[in-house]
Amino acid sequence: MSLDIPTVILVVAFIDAICGVILLAAYLMFARTSQAPLWWGGVPYHAGGGVIISMAGANLRSDAITTGAFVVFLFTAAAQWYGTRLLTGSCGQLWLVMVGPALIIAGRVHLAADSSRPVS
Repeated sequence: MSLDIPTVILVVAFIDAICGVILLAAYLMFARTSQAPLWWGGVPYHAGGGVIISMAGANLRSDAITTGAFVVFLFTAAAQWYGTRLLTGSCGQLWLVMVGPALIIAGRVHLAADSSRPVS
């Protein structure tokens, strides 16, 4: 029996979306005093989106699209970290959420600039 990997990846993305719906519903029903479930509820959507973008980048053989997937994955981890900080009552710095994705974007722009320069 062989597995169709792209189909399995899409199923995982949809399972992530269902988990996000459950967490967002819990936020709307029970925990409106804290933003932590809202951040955690958005994480599965980002993860599922990253999986789909990564799959598209692999199929199209595009480094730019794959870089976009890495940005989404890093933002997913950072958003989950921020939600955890809110859940524990710690003061999370929201600007730290964007540091990882910004570094990936900056690296990609730098690589694109280097590849366009003529080699001497």
